[in-house]
Amino acid sequence: MDDDVLRCSVSDFLAAFRDALSVLAPIAQRLKMEWRDEGQHIHWERMAEAVFDSCVRGPIEADARHRRDDHRLPRYDIDDSSYGRSSWIRVERGGDRSLVVFIRLLSGRETFDEVQGAKLDENTFMPLERVVIPFDQCRFAFVRRSAVRSDVVHDIEAVE
Repeated sequence: MDDDVLRCSVSDFLAAFRDALSVLAPIAQRLKMEWRDEGQHIHWERMAEAVFDSCVRGPIEADARHRRDDHRLPRYDIDDSSYGRSSWIRVERGGDRSLVVFIRLLSGRETFDEVQGAKLDENTFMPLERVVIPFDQCRFAFVRRSAVRSDVVHDIEAVE
């Protein structure tokens, strides 16, 4: 067993990220940082992005199959005008074959129980519309892209 290798699914990374934000929300509230979807405090946004980078981006970029020419993953909670030069986290839901890219977690009935994504045009990778899907109905995959290839990855082997 190698202690420097983390083997985990992309869905597990997103679940850990969700759990971390859920733990931080009451602390942020105590510090008067608005963390809910509307009118978020700038320090909450920074904290959420740092947690995303630690729980999701870091392991993905440490994947043994990562290559130097891979397009970068977009920043957490940022709507891009085009995903043509990005890798991304794909939101998968049952038999729905739409191309939906993960943007952020939202709070509906419970804390961070929804996923907001951008439905993309499959040829241009331009966002067509935003969609909101219950977190518990989602599975996630990393779409590793470069100028010459595109791979869908469900499991990551992060090497430190």
